[in-house]
Amino acid sequence: MASSTAIDILRISQTYTQYTSRIILIIGIIGNFLNIFVFTNFKAFRNNQCALYFVTESISNICQLIIYFVIYALVTSDGIDPGNSILFWCKFRATMIPLCTIISFSIICFSACDQYLSTNLHFNLRKLSTIKLAQILIFTAIVISILHAIPFCIFLEIRASRCSVFNPIMSQYLSFFYYPILSGLLPIFIASLFSILAYRNVRRIVRRQIPIVRRRLDRQLTAMVLIRVITFVILTSPYAIQRMYTYIAKIDPSNLFPYAINILVGGIISSFFNLNYAISFYIFMASSSRFRRQINLPFTDDTVGLYTSSMSLMANAMEFTAECYVVESLLQSTLECVFNSSCLSTVMEFFLDTYLTNIKRLDANRTQYPLQTIIFTFVNN
Repeated sequence: MASSTAIDILRISQTYTQYTSRIILIIGIIGNFLNIFVFTNFKAFRNNQCALYFVTESISNICQLIIYFVIYALVTSDGIDPGNSILFWCKFRATMIPLCTIISFSIICFSACDQYLSTNLHFNLRKLSTIKLAQILIFTAIVISILHAIPFCIFLEIRASRCSVFNPIMSQYLSFFYYPILSGLLPIFIASLFSILAYRNVRRIVRRQIPIVRRRLDRQLTAMVLIRVITFVILTSPYAIQRMYTYIAKIDPSNLFPYAINILVGGIISSFFNLNYAISFYIFMASSSRFRRQINLPFTDDTVGLYTSSMSLMANAMEFTAECYVVESLLQSTLECVFNSSCLSTVMEFFLDTYLTNIKRLDANRTQYPLQTIIFTFVNN
């Protein structure tokens, strides 16, 4: 009777993982590609280190989701896993999963730390937040993740039709450091600490004399990082505990009923953990009304002109970019309009008081800057 119940539980677990992996893959691929599209096309995010972290995380998430989907898709209807019989697949999948995991978790921590630095009241800390530092940290995380994945490739073995780590030292490393610390408490602590500190900085950001566009961007990115970290903590903690228990308890597959229960619980927890790689775009949408407006802007970013709040074209204006707010439209546009009489008069008509009539176009021959220079460049410097 117990054996029959255990087999039913294993079938339920297999069916559950097959369907959830497909759903998570679909929403994850769509969400991560939209993240990449928005953060690389919207001008306010260009050359922003936090946006670079989001893009890198999305790329890593796509790789992770594809690997998870292939793992579940290759399992036959009879529950036969080729990873338990093909050594290459056993080693490859077990190497790629921690590699992508460490990269994604590192990027989450880096983005939280960056927001703390970029919103800090102290200039010496703020100047540490640079795109160059972000690139160095991302490269370092990738290299370290690759080096860290090498032992997985070495110590993974197939014994008794089971792909696992049988080396006692590596098993202890997984049980007492990798799952509870490296992919559990450590990134959770770092990301939580610095996102809370960044949120505190943003609440005091009004004291700093910075452009309103930069202030709004800092608030938006900090809110997005904070909600991302909260979901990360909620989804990661149970998985780290469950994986640590699995390696410590070492449940014998021959003891079918406890083994089946552990597989079912692990499958459910893993599905929620895998949401880490799929839902960042959707939580950004839910947490930021400004981000929801920005989603539409890459589709109109190449259309120059003046727009209403409903994105209806009011007038054509040379290189006057559509953004969320009027001041952002000005600051994210190029200098071309101020050197063109027709364009400048159009802008004056819509955005300046009627008594400001002496503003004339600038002479393109008397400037050291290219006409394609974005106005925000001057304000930011």
